[in-house]
Amino acid sequence: MNPPPYGLSVPCKWLRNIDADTVEVRTVMGHIAKVRLMDCYAPEMDTEEGKKAKAFLDELLSNWEDWLCLFIPLPKDTDGDKELGLHELFRGAISFDRVLGRLWMGSVEISHYLVTCEHATREKP
Repeated sequence: MNPPPYGLSVPCKWLRNIDADTVEVRTVMGHIAKVRLMDCYAPEMDTEEGKKAKAFLDELLSNWEDWLCLFIPLPKDTDGDKELGLHELFRGAISFDRVLGRLWMGSVEISHYLVTCEHATREKP
């Protein structure tokens, strides 16, 4: 499984996990970004399941020494003018103080892996 050919792909290194569906990375350009994993809804940190999910992700990423790939999909033209305005770019790419995207460890997409290992769901509970 590889990132789709459309969107922005940025090499990055893992810094830490905020919780089981938000990861902090340092991009190849040196920027630090919090990434909210797309299609990944982990239990909240105030639950035992949330703590287990974060521990699982901590173990997974702390053992990965190679570059990750942060993939930010292109947003959609929501107003039908056939152009992507700033409001569309930001609405599609930022949630609170986090970038919405996917993280890849080689050919493994982390959101999908967390769902497959039953530490998250693909849709909001």
